Amino acid sequence: MAAENSLGIGDYSSLSTGSASAETVPVAPTSAPTEDGSSDDTQIVVNWASLTGTNTGGSAITDYQLVWDNGDGSFATTTVVVKTETTTFTYSSTQTTGFTLGLTYLYKYRAMNKYGWGSFSPTLTLIVGLVPD
Repeated sequence: MAAENSLGIGDYSSLSTGSASAETVPVAPTSAPTEDGSSDDTQIVVNWASLTGTNTGGSAITDYQLVWDNGDGSFATTTVVVKTETTTFTYSSTQTTGFTLGLTYLYKYRAMNKYGWGSFSPTLTLIVGLVPD
């Protein structure tokens, strides 16, 4: 590119060797949350990993939201975690009330950056039952 005025055309600028990148909301996590080994008939413990690299949408993640469905088809918010992160981090949520043994529960999560919420992850399906002795 060169500028032009009444005196003529100036020198051309150097070529750009960089590439443009757009910032957006985070991408949907590719993995469902996982059930923690400490889940039993008194608590459900669910883990999920932080988004990194281009999955963040080019902007730092500010929140994670884990939601669960108690079998009636309506997802409720379990927790919103706010954490400043510089490396991959595993998050965990423990639910000790609001579930019934023998019912099927669904869990999924999503991330937020300064541009808004991304889409939800695949769903973890759990059937809450008694733990064998």
